[in-house]
Amino acid sequence: MGTGRSPVVTSPLADGSSTVNVPENTATGTVIFTVLPTTATWTYSLAPVGSPFSINGGGSVQVASALDFETAPGPHILTITVTDAADPPPTDATLTVIVTNVYDEAPTITGTFTATTNEEVAVGTTLTVGYTVSDVETTNGDVLTYSLLGPDTAYFQIDANTGVISIRDRIDHDAAGITSLSITVQVTDSGGNTASQAISITVNDINDNTPVCSPSTIFPTVAENSGTGTNVASVACTDIDTSPNSDITYSIFSGDDANPNQKFALTGTAIQTTATALDFETKSTYTLIVHAVDTPATGTPKTGTITVTVQVLPVNEADPVWGTNVPAGTTFDVSESSPPGTSIVTIAATDTDGGVDGAITYQLVSTTTNGGTAVAGIFTLNAATGELTTASILDRESVPSYSVVVRATDGGTPARSADATLTITITDVNDNAPVFTAASVLTGSMPESSPAGTSILTLVASDADATSTLTFSVASGDVVPPKFEFSSTTAGQLQLASVIDLDQPTNDASSYTLTVIVTDGGASQLTGTTYVTVTVTAVNQHTPVMNTPSPASTVTQPENVGVGTSVATVTATDNDVGSDGTLTYAISNGNTGSAFFIDPTLGVIRTQANLDFDAGTQQYLLEVTATDGGATPLVGTTTVTVDITNVNDNTPACPSNFITRSMAEALPANTAVTTVTCTDADTPDTLTYSITGGNTPVFFAINAATGAITTTQPLNYEGTTEFTLTVNVTDNGVPSRSVDVTVKVFVSPVNEFDPVFSPASYTSTVIESSAIGASVVQVTATDNDAGASDGTVRYSITNGDAQGRFAIDENTGQITVAKQLNRELVDNYNLTVTAADDVAGSATSRAVTTLVIVTVGDANDNNPVFNPSFYTSSPIETSAALSTILTVTASDDDLAGDPNSALSYSVISGDPTGVFDFSGADLRIAAGMSLNYATTPAFDLTIQVSDAGAGPLTDTARVVINVQPANQNSPVFTNPNQIITVNESVAIGTTILTASASDTDSGVFGTVNYTIISGNVPVGSFVIDSTTGDILVWSQLDYDIPPTFFNLTLEATDGGGMTNTTWLYIGLIDVNDNYPQFAQNVYNIAIDENLATTTSVARVVATDADTGTNGQLDYSITSGDGQTTFAIDSATGDITTTAALDYETKTTYNLVIQATDRGTPTANSATALVVITLNDLNDNTPIFTPSNFTVDLNENVAIGTSVATMVASDADSIANSNGIFTYSLNSTFFAINSTTGEITTLVAIDRETVASHVLTVTATDQNGVGPNTGNGTLNINVVDLNDNAPVITGTYTKTLPENTALGTIIFTIAATDADVGRNGEISFAITAGDPTNDFTIESKSGILQLSKTLNREVTPSYTLTVTVTDNGISPLSNAVTVSLTISDVNDNDPVFQNLPYAFSIAENVPAGSTVNYVTATDIDTGTNGAVGYDFVIFWQGNNTHFSVNGASGEITTNGGLDRETRDTYIIWLRASDNGVPVRSSSTNVTITITDLNDNDPVFDATSYTGSVSENATVGTSILKISTTDNDLGVNAAVTLSIDTTTTAGARAALFFNFTTTTGDLSTIAVVDRETDPSFTFNVLAVDGGATPRTATTTVTITVTDINDNRPVMSTSFYNTEIAYSGICDSSITTISATDADSGVNGQVIYYLIQSTYNYLFQIDSNSAANNFRYVIEASARDAGSPVLTAATPATIRIDTFDPNAVAVTFRLSINQATFLAQQATFIAELQALIRVTYPSAIFRVWCVEVRSGTSGIPSTGRRKLLQTTSSPINVHAFTVADSSTESIGNINQDKTFLTSSQTLQFFSTDPQGSPSAAVTGGNLNAFGISSVIPYYQVNTPWAQTPEGIAVLTFISFVILALIITSIVVTIVACRKRQRPITPVRAAKRAKPQPTEKFSYRDDDEIYRSKTPPPAYSEKPRPMKAGEDGVASMYNSSRSRLSNRDFDGRAVDPGNG
Repeated sequence: MGTGRSPVVTSPLADGSSTVNVPENTATGTVIFTVLPTTATWTYSLAPVGSPFSINGGGSVQVASALDFETAPGPHILTITVTDAADPPPTDATLTVIVTNVYDEAPTITGTFTATTNEEVAVGTTLTVGYTVSDVETTNGDVLTYSLLGPDTAYFQIDANTGVISIRDRIDHDAAGITSLSITVQVTDSGGNTASQAISITVNDINDNTPVCSPSTIFPTVAENSGTGTNVASVACTDIDTSPNSDITYSIFSGDDANPNQKFALTGTAIQTTATALDFETKSTYTLIVHAVDTPATGTPKTGTITVTVQVLPVNEADPVWGTNVPAGTTFDVSESSPPGTSIVTIAATDTDGGVDGAITYQLVSTTTNGGTAVAGIFTLNAATGELTTASILDRESVPSYSVVVRATDGGTPARSADATLTITITDVNDNAPVFTAASVLTGSMPESSPAGTSILTLVASDADATSTLTFSVASGDVVPPKFEFSSTTAGQLQLASVIDLDQPTNDASSYTLTVIVTDGGASQLTGTTYVTVTVTAVNQHTPVMNTPSPASTVTQPENVGVGTSVATVTATDNDVGSDGTLTYAISNGNTGSAFFIDPTLGVIRTQANLDFDAGTQQYLLEVTATDGGATPLVGTTTVTVDITNVNDNTPACPSNFITRSMAEALPANTAVTTVTCTDADTPDTLTYSITGGNTPVFFAINAATGAITTTQPLNYEGTTEFTLTVNVTDNGVPSRSVDVTVKVFVSPVNEFDPVFSPASYTSTVIESSAIGASVVQVTATDNDAGASDGTVRYSITNGDAQGRFAIDENTGQITVAKQLNRELVDNYNLTVTAADDVAGSATSRAVTTLVIVTVGDANDNNPVFNPSFYTSSPIETSAALSTILTVTASDDDLAGDPNSALSYSVISGDPTGVFDFSGADLRIAAGMSLNYATTPAFDLTIQVSDAGAGPLTDTARVVINVQPANQNSPVFTNPNQIITVNESVAIGTTILTASASDTDSGVFGTVNYTIISGNVPVGSFVIDSTTGDILVWSQLDYDIPPTFFNLTLEATDGGGMTNTTWLYIGLIDVNDNYPQFAQNVYNIAIDENLATTTSVARVVATDADTGTNGQLDYSITSGDGQTTFAIDSATGDITTTAALDYETKTTYNLVIQATDRGTPTANSATALVVITLNDLNDNTPIFTPSNFTVDLNENVAIGTSVATMVASDADSIANSNGIFTYSLNSTFFAINSTTGEITTLVAIDRETVASHVLTVTATDQNGVGPNTGNGTLNINVVDLNDNAPVITGTYTKTLPENTALGTIIFTIAATDADVGRNGEISFAITAGDPTNDFTIESKSGILQLSKTLNREVTPSYTLTVTVTDNGISPLSNAVTVSLTISDVNDNDPVFQNLPYAFSIAENVPAGSTVNYVTATDIDTGTNGAVGYDFVIFWQGNNTHFSVNGASGEITTNGGLDRETRDTYIIWLRASDNGVPVRSSSTNVTITITDLNDNDPVFDATSYTGSVSENATVGTSILKISTTDNDLGVNAAVTLSIDTTTTAGARAALFFNFTTTTGDLSTIAVVDRETDPSFTFNVLAVDGGATPRTATTTVTITVTDINDNRPVMSTSFYNTEIAYSGICDSSITTISATDADSGVNGQVIYYLIQSTYNYLFQIDSNSAANNFRYVIEASARDAGSPVLTAATPATIRIDTFDPNAVAVTFRLSINQATFLAQQATFIAELQALIRVTYPSAIFRVWCVEVRSGTSGIPSTGRRKLLQTTSSPINVHAFTVADSSTESIGNINQDKTFLTSSQTLQFFSTDPQGSPSAAVTGGNLNAFGISSVIPYYQVNTPWAQTPEGIAVLTFISFVILALIITSIVVTIVACRKRQRPITPVRAAKRAKPQPTEKFSYRDDDEIYRSKTPPPAYSEKPRPMKAGEDGVASMYNSSRSRLSNRDFDGRAVDPGNG
């Protein structure tokens, strides 16, 4: 008995916890903590699970997986639970583990490792290198240090902290020839880890040398007549830079004449003459300054100079040179009217030679006409003055121009001359009148619709004068505004100026006679005249315009209105004249049933048929047209809307008065039953629905508005099976009308109760060794439904038993063991048992499930196993006793917590002295023992693990322990702490000192390595050889850049890590090694001319990086053309003037400045160029030429119009803008361009406002200091234009009687014009509104008079347009409207319209019905035009039956119309006006009485029902319908038809039709119940009336079913695989089929078609063969009568495979339910990996096995609630190499599988099955794949099984008995034989082959198996036949094809 006390754990902290610091690089397996004290009965566990630590059986906590400070520094809070098996409860202790950082990650250098620098860059300039250094541990305090290595480090330095590289020493590309350098960047972190990277640096040349010219001055000569390109001299300069910086370009900087008169040019280095001739007389000496400029790629060029003094030699060579003629130019004009002696031009020439050689005389050489003919006597030339004059009369029409050659000759000998050609143009004088070339009278014609711009005809005229510009114009015959004009683009083209409209209200004239003149445009204009007659033809161009209908566009009429009633009147107007304006009215659309007609002349709309609101149209949209009488008629359209109002007169009508419906029981309340839908022909009657009978108790309710019937409570088939309801339908009329409808509702039973398990779940335990068939548990469920289907419960196991280990009795629910159990594989089963209450596959089946938890009991059958079986450790010899060396790992698959799995460890060999023992699983140094490297450097141990079971089982492993020695002494320096000096110019790589240290330890601990640990700043200045101690200069030293000394700390480290240090002081010695550098290579300085001497103009500055006298500088001017003009201060570099400066004498000076240091032994120097440019001064005033002039400007020109340009000049140059001007003026009317001097208008110019302008223009030069100005004057005269139109005053409106006398003055139009002269002269004209010229107006006075007799009936009013036009060249006009109204005189008789009058009206119409309208018109107005109507006499018929409305002409009925009594009336009608005396007209009216169709057809029943069998033959009669109609004749002829306006009716019409004569309804097509189970449609009975009347009834046809559909297989080909051995999963595939029939006809039964392999495949299979292809067929049949079978069976291909060869096993941490939910993702992801190599490979899951343990991912949802445990799984899978066998076409093609090794290459990384990254990340991470290994199944040979042993023993006894019997028989036979008898050999019997059965060991043992078992075979078992000779399968909607028992036995199907 225990003490009841928990274990007590010793902890160093008061709160019962411990803390351990562990470096992150601690090896896996290292013990970091041990629980104290420990006892043999204590067991340990560690939480949380998943931490990188574990605890072994001895209480030692060790590192279980790699630590990483960067990702998981902790602290890790661990809970150690200690349990004493003999004395619970357990004790918890807390262990805090803190992972400490180790700088174990080396830096990484990435980026670009090249750089570029220019030469001569300043020391300290940063070098741009695109490298980046990263170290993952910098965030943890790791510090990076940078240094440089390599021979070129003398030029560079690096910041030890930032890594920034900069220039350390001068780099000279030119003198030193340095083009590239190489350095190495080394980065060292705090842990001593380094990274290095070589960097290549390209050195670019810069332009730092000035070209040097030698000699610097030359003196060539050249003759003044030297030709272009004559060589004058050559120059030579050099530049020590490299190309392109050394490439030199030469240019003449100064000394030549200004552009474009340069006399010299440079071609390469040669100075040559240009095309501009030299002239000794002008200039005899040129001093050229030539610049030699280099051409750097970038930066400022440098310039060298050379002076070239050129002497020009004189030559006598001058020819006369033509000067400026007066007037200037070579082309001159002279008028053809000029008299002889008229001066044309005075020519002038000069000669630069002096004396007689320069005297010039002139002569006329030749005169030639423009035609090339030489003539004389036309012109004369004065030889002395050069004046050219006319010598005869000129005629431009004969010779328009002459070419005159003149010559100037000097007085030299021989004489030199020059010719010139003058062109004399004879200018024209207007002396010829233009002439028309056509007839004197021209004609043209055009339609009135022609648009403005239409060409009428083209006139042609000519003028002998060449300069004439012919302009055509209409002088008279046109109207105002004008109708005609001449084209501005086509000469002489007469075109329409504005549209001519002959129609109202314009009434333009139709003929015009125009007087046309042509003007030549001369100064004194000459004209020609002709006449043009233009005829305008009429065009029908006006569409009638519809007026608003009267009384309105929308009118209302009751449905019982009489025929002939006037509805509305439509009128229209048409402005066309003649027949084009005559209108005819018609109804073109919307007149449904011809209910209305319209008077074609008057537009009166009347009814002509009875209207019916209910059966007919309730609204008419009458489209009325008015068509004119044109050749191509135009039509106007309007719409008259006639709304018909209702009269209530109809009873509600229902499609069917008997409705049947079927309702399932138990449907919820408010379930829809049916809808009673009735209609009422009256509109808008509202129908009300109610249930008046059959609803007791109340199960139904009806929607009073919609007729929808719904349930009020669930129906119960057991209570009531049917209901008969009476539904009353009532309208809302007064009195109301109603109809009854019978609704019969049948109640159908429903499977409404689920089976119920009792209890809700089950648990059971079964020992894994239980026999097949052993009872496990029985489940029981009940169902409250009754009957064989709904009330019978059937049981099945539907989940949780993938391997078929259990079976269940379908009827009793008894669960038994079906296959051998193995707890080590699966220790728990969660079986889902389903109880269903109908046959499988039934659509109404209800099913429930229960959970049956079966626990498998354990048997002791597993050995402990070491994993791994080999261990190594390397402890140091100083390790303490009881310290753990290593921890071993072993496992036992027996039940955890059971003695069979309790393990203990021991050392059984290799430790004779007992140095080691075990504490739990920890191998440690035994108490009182120690290690000694000297005596025993290594141990090779054999250890053993044993379980605690009875007859304990064991396993052994090997442990190798290598003892490590210890280190004890530090190194010692031989010469510590030294001081040395070093020249700063010492070469890189020079050894300056050798450090030496020694260590008394031996071996590796006595070896010494050297490092510099501090003071090496800049980093990399020195390096030390780690082995020899040699200290070398590793980068260029520079005294001038700190530091000037180094204090290095050296460290010596032995092989065991012990160290010692010393210091070394290194002092630097300075050397003069830097050149001076100017701040600029070129200084450009600008100064004013005339500066006083000694004025300072600039200062140059140079620097030298050296210190002391080496860095002190002196300045001097070494060369340049300014040496005598400027001086420099040697100390300050200040440049001053030494002579006067004059811009006009010299504008630019060049100085070469040198800076020299005072270094020893050799001074260094540098040069710079100073270019000094002089600034010009401003001293001249701008001048305008001329200073005052005048221009003319038209008023109204566009704003911005150019007026004139003012130009000024200035003697100053353009330097400093002295000669550049800005123009300005002060005006509100004009603006000036400040740059060009162009003056433009700023606002509109109006001569009437300001007639002239005087502008003062100022020119100002742009010198900013004291600018100069000059003024000029511009006078502007404004030219007048005609720009004012006439202005008309007053209004003009009057009424005239139509008998007004001719000549009566009506108005005088008043108008004025603000213009003067001809522009102010005005004229009057009537331009519109008087097409018949009834009026005239006096053109000058504006008096308007009557010129023709008025007629109001023809023209009731006039709207005249009077236009007033001025007489300007471009005349302007204005217009006024004159409105005249003509009053009436009575003088016309009424006139009947639309004769003759013949009307009709139906009998029985009510009194007051309109027959029609008669219409007469009187064109008089007022009472004279008011027409009245009356009947004079009835020629036929009773005079009381009709009357006429005297005012409207409406003829109406008075009642009593009977077509059978009298069908025709003839009446004499009179129309009279109200004039004095009365005027009248008469005519006959004929009225015909028509018959009415007024009776509906009647059905003999309210509704009809019938039935027809599906597939009935066409023509099968279903039912007969009879109708009657009380009308006669065609109105009584009734036709029956199906109403196809509804979807149901349209569908029914495809299958049924009526025989009209008999009323029989029969089939016209075969009906298919599966498509159309029933039809409900409306039948129409329609009579033959003109307006047919219709009756409706409802027909319901039920289609009865026959078994006419075969089952259809869902797919025709199944491709699957099965392992030939193994019991992992015997399921193969699932087939499915459907049947369109219903009931038993649609119930599907599956079966296998007989084949060779049927014995292999059923619910339980027998055998198979490896790598064999089975092809079988499965089909389906229904349960109908007759039975129908699927037409095409499904082909099933089953390929077998050896799982040991092709399958792989995935060990997952998730449970089975989680996996199955995500199986599709698992397959897709892994298949995608394989398809990278095998593009069409198919990855399949063979089976899933549950293994012992706890899954890492818990179950979710309902399954989680039901499961008591959640075990991880193994997934076995294989791969088909390609998808070609997925096609049935390749069924004979062998299927290729990937071997397990081929599949594993995608998923594992080593033989132990470690998963690759591809299967542990992404979507596969959720599966927790821990390993992927080959599948291997260990089979126990059958001969070794108890059954095999028993059988073989029995066979051995039988054989022994047979042998003994044979011997006895043989002996007896031998004794009895008397003659030879041939023995007969017994037939050989096949020796039974032993079969091998298998059982699982633990997974690891399976994986360690190397050799597959041998294959065995066995004869097939007998086939189990089904009812009809086919292999049996169970029936369900989806059948599962299973392998009977693929247990590793196989048979050859051919030979057995």
